Amino acid sequence: MKNSWIQTYTGKQFFPFNPDKESIDIEDIAHALSNICRYTGHSKYFYSVAEHSVYVSRLLNKKHSLAGLLHDAGEAYLSDVARPIKPYLKLFNETEDKILDIIFQKFSLDNTKEVWNNINYCDLQMLTLERNILMESNHNWQIDDIELPNIEIKCLQPQEAKLFFKKEYEKWNS
Repeated sequence: MKNSWIQTYTGKQFFPFNPDKESIDIEDIAHALSNICRYTGHSKYFYSVAEHSVYVSRLLNKKHSLAGLLHDAGEAYLSDVARPIKPYLKLFNETEDKILDIIFQKFSLDNTKEVWNNINYCDLQMLTLERNILMESNHNWQIDDIELPNIEIKCLQPQEAKLFFKKEYEKWNS
């Protein structure tokens, strides 16, 4: 299992159980996240993890916005798993955490509880907004006291979402 790998968009070998910084590539992250639909595809419209990540990034202060952009970057290498399922997947969660640690190291990001508390709040803000706009149901997801952000969700197609994500990243890389 340690030697199992996936081939990334840019042709790299990525070892999910033994990730290293050299195999992390922003092009792979942008490409994969732009092709992954949030809510396991159950939204009214295609809505990518890449587009969601840009919005989370923009809700955070400048110091933490790159961490917000990359908060779901582990999904580029593992795909997404629905929130209610994740607590039952111990090895998956450990693997995703390890990959996120490597990604945060690669981009020299703080990986502290404070940073993640801020990211998680902004992620919940987006979840609340996304629920209101993208989901057919009025089921209560028990998200209380969350301030709705003033963001227009565009529901970009994958190629547009990839460019949107990369432009947001370029703010840090220039």
